[in-house]
Amino acid sequence: MGRRRGLFAELEHQRSQQQKQAAREQRERERLIAQARRERERLAREADKADKQAAKEAAARYLQARQTEVNAQNNELTARIQELDRILVDSLRRSARIPFASLRVSPEVSRFEPGALAVPKQPPAWEQFVPPPAGAVQRMFKKPHLERAMVEARGRFELAQAAYGAEEQQRMLRLQDAQRAHATRVAAARKAADDANAQLEAFEQAYQAKNPEAVNDYLELTLESRPLPAGFPSDVEVAYQAGLRRLLGCHGASRNRCGPHGRGVQIRPGEG
Repeated sequence: MGRRRGLFAELEHQRSQQQKQAAREQRERERLIAQARRERERLAREADKADKQAAKEAAARYLQARQTEVNAQNNELTARIQELDRILVDSLRRSARIPFASLRVSPEVSRFEPGALAVPKQPPAWEQFVPPPAGAVQRMFKKPHLERAMVEARGRFELAQAAYGAEEQQRMLRLQDAQRAHATRVAAARKAADDANAQLEAFEQAYQAKNPEAVNDYLELTLESRPLPAGFPSDVEVAYQAGLRRLLGCHGASRNRCGPHGRGVQIRPGEG
């Protein structure tokens, strides 16, 4: 009986120890779970903080880039305004008229360059073909052989002379062809210049006669010749009212406002 109670007590003790061990293990698991949860929450807070910092830095970089771009555009605009101011001041300091004499053209005539065609080759020399001089013994015992060698040498010399003459004749023909071609180009360039200058003289006469079309063309040419910055529209359109001696003009994209809605410029009687 006592032995059975001792066995039950031992079993109860073991069961109690197992329950305590299980409780300890459960508490350890709960501690680890809580620790892992706190670690996840910490990492999440740090990630959120890092994202906000990155977004803040990206926004700062974007604003800096935009500010740099705006500054560059402002500098470019300031430079363009200064350039236009210089053009305006320079234009006020000098006359805008274009002398008709400055519009005359000269023929673009290049100098004749014959090159190698102007240099004849050296003619063949007899010294290049004559046999070497023979000694006294050779002249005594080999006279026929020496005479035949001299005849053959003279034959080769005469052939070389004939070839040289033919080659020189061809060179002279090619030189004459080149001279004629150059003369043709010169004549064409001079004729083109003469025709252009004749048209210029007719244009000047029409302008002096106050022909409206000629006046329009001259004034457009004058306005378009003014120095303007790159990218600035340089095409203009004018309308000269001969009866009123008034010029209406527009520039670049504003040409659709030419005509009765354009800005009139009164031309004084003494002006062209």
